[in-house]
Amino acid sequence: MSEGESSTNSASNTTTTSTAEQRFLDNRWVAWNRKDTFMEYVDNEWKYITDEKIKSSLRVRWDPIVNEEFLAMYKMNYGTEEEVEEKVSQSEAIKMYMEEKEHIEEKHNDKINDNKVIINDDKQKKNKNSKRPAGWIDFDEEKNTTVYVQGLPLDINEERFIEIFSKCGVIQNDPRTNLPKIKLYKNDDGSLKGDGTCRYIKRESVFLALQILDGMKLEDGCELKVEEAKFKMKGEFDPKKKKRGLTVQEKKRFLNKQNKIFEFKPDLPVNYRPKSDCIVIIKNAFDINELIQDASLLFDLKEMANELLNKYGPVKKVIVYENHREGVISGKYNNTDESDMAVKHLDGSFFRNRIISVDYWDGRTKYNVEEDDEQNKARMEHWKQFLGCEDDTDEEIKDQ
Repeated sequence: MSEGESSTNSASNTTTTSTAEQRFLDNRWVAWNRKDTFMEYVDNEWKYITDEKIKSSLRVRWDPIVNEEFLAMYKMNYGTEEEVEEKVSQSEAIKMYMEEKEHIEEKHNDKINDNKVIINDDKQKKNKNSKRPAGWIDFDEEKNTTVYVQGLPLDINEERFIEIFSKCGVIQNDPRTNLPKIKLYKNDDGSLKGDGTCRYIKRESVFLALQILDGMKLEDGCELKVEEAKFKMKGEFDPKKKKRGLTVQEKKRFLNKQNKIFEFKPDLPVNYRPKSDCIVIIKNAFDINELIQDASLLFDLKEMANELLNKYGPVKKVIVYENHREGVISGKYNNTDESDMAVKHLDGSFFRNRIISVDYWDGRTKYNVEEDDEQNKARMEHWKQFLGCEDDTDEEIKDQ
């Protein structure tokens, strides 16, 4: 190529690039002449980029590398293709918004109506159950805990019956009477028939009774025949004979009391002492007539008993039971060591010239009794004598 031709190509390239779009990509200037022809600026000249060229004696096809850096640079220069949203007028936008709002409200109302239908169905089911006609009900045999026994001695009593059947499990108590749910059937004249029923708490007790008690011979030679009780409808249902059902609170108390029977209780230690052993009971400390004659003696008794008991340890509380005919005074210690010393030294000793008996409180006996009519009458007569108006009536006293 001659010098003239080279200058001509250079001039033409300059003219072409002047009308083309130029971009700086990959550390070089690239131009596009809008006719599917790309040019690059190399050695101060614009040269056409061809698909193939000779490089290092090898024919190489030009294929631009598309990587993250290239895409980032491309997007920065040319932007990205975005969806073109159709522009609507303000009135159309308001109309679309109202239609969408009505659609959402309709769906919400439909959901509320569906929930109301479900609730009403549940209420109807409950009402159907609550309005169940009175009559016999089916008994679930898998939950049966009652056994029927035959061959009982004709002179057996309830205590002996409970003793025999309690060997196989805990007998259930009646929630109303709190008595064991057993029954010995009798004839019209009141004599025993020789059969009966027993209801356990656990179903397992029934199987155990069938294994152990069925065929068991008692001391008098009677052989027991035990089987699972079967309940059958007998006659027509009489609602007047139906027992009152338990309330929710009664059922809860009954079940809690029943479950406590099976709760695990650790063994008490060998040296265990109940709290009642901290309380000592002094008897024959005074006579009721003494208090009737002198009511102020009550305070003196309490002070003297407190002084006596404090010799063996600090006393937390002293109570004088002035209405008890045995002349009882109680004292409470902090521990059993102190109460042991008091019982040991005071039992059989003298107190106010009276021989007293001292022992531990059993935890059950109530010594706080009310004044009877005889004591009240004697006290009132003494009070009248004290006032000096023994023969006066209540009306005469008011007049005075």
